[in-house]
Amino acid sequence: MKGNPAKMGVIKGTAGHSSAMKMKMEKDSAAKMKKEAAMKMKSPMEKKLVGDQNNLPEELKAKIEASPAKQEGPTPEKNPDLMKGEMEGTYVYEGKDIRERIIDLEDRAGFLTNNDIPDLEDSKDPKDIKRVKQLRATVKKLQNEANILRNRKPNKK
Repeated sequence: MKGNPAKMGVIKGTAGHSSAMKMKMEKDSAAKMKKEAAMKMKSPMEKKLVGDQNNLPEELKAKIEASPAKQEGPTPEKNPDLMKGEMEGTYVYEGKDIRERIIDLEDRAGFLTNNDIPDLEDSKDPKDIKRVKQLRATVKKLQNEANILRNRKPNKK
């Protein structure tokens, strides 16, 4: 057999087109490599730490260990009380239903994000700027609490 197999039509779908054969090979190999790479990937939580993590400051190590992704054990019995920046009289859910507790925390964070922070954001007053920072920190804490409840296993009875 003389000549290019693609030009002779021996390879299906490529008769007379050597570039078609090359594109088909590239497509197949790229898809195969992508699939294999996805199968080999690990979750970031499963990966071992590399480098000089043992040289990190103790304070940072403690924060990493205390992250919501690492926390286990029973969930707290009730939602946190009002935090700095929340208005006195804000309703705090007292029940034990995890879903309702998550909704309460998200509502409290949402109220601050949608009402209090936008009212103060454009102000140039140093007190307002400081208050906006405090409100954002409170929103972050409330969202973090909701994430912890969302990711933890239910208490065993």
